[in-house]
Parts: sequence; structure tokens; C-alpha cells
Amino acid sequence: MSYSLDFTPDFYLAEGEPYDRSTLALNRDGNPISLYSAIILFIESDRESALRAANVPAQDWKFVASNTLAETLLTQAQEVGTCGNISSPVDVWLDRKGNYKVNVYEGPDVT
Repeated sequence: MSYSLDFTPDFYLAEGEPYDRSTLALNRDGNPISLYSAIILFIESDRESALRAANVPAQDWKFVASNTLAETLLTQAQEVGTCGNISSPVDVWLDRKGNYKVNVYEGPDVT
């Protein structure tokens, strides 16, 4: 079952993201509390899958900056507008089929 991605603005971007913050928005367990931070962690852990999720042609992979990729995936996730559950962690779909997902957790920002 899937749900509509309809959350408050701080679910998508924590205070200062993406330009005025030097750290990721993480809870005390080290899990991302914003979609943007979850996407950054996804890119850092599996750049190839992140590029595929964003539909970047393979010949262009080496030219795509991580911040550009993150912003593309954030916009794409908002356009897809789907999550697999509505309790923490919320698994947010980055593509229409749900092949690529990231988890957003609740909790206060501790960084």
C-alpha cells in the first residue's frame, strides 16, 4: 500500500537546508530527519543508484555534482508524491515505481 506524500515543509528540508547548513539534519541515532538529508546519505552510500533514480544517462554520470543530484531527487520525490508508510521511518519513493526509496525518521535535530 502506498500513501500520498503530504507533510510539513520541515519534513522535506530541515532549517538551513540546502544552502545555509554545513551538517546533515540527523536525530540522536544518526538517522536523517529531513528528506534532503536522507537523499544526501543515499547519494553518499550508493551514487550509482542515485544517478539511476534521477534518470541521468550513464555517459553524464561523471559530470553531475552531488548537490545538483540531491536537488533533482528532492524535486522528483515531491513530484512522485508517494511514500510506503506514514509512520517513522517514512519510506519516500524517489521514482514512480518505488524502486528507489529513502527513509526519513522523526526526532529532534541534534547536529
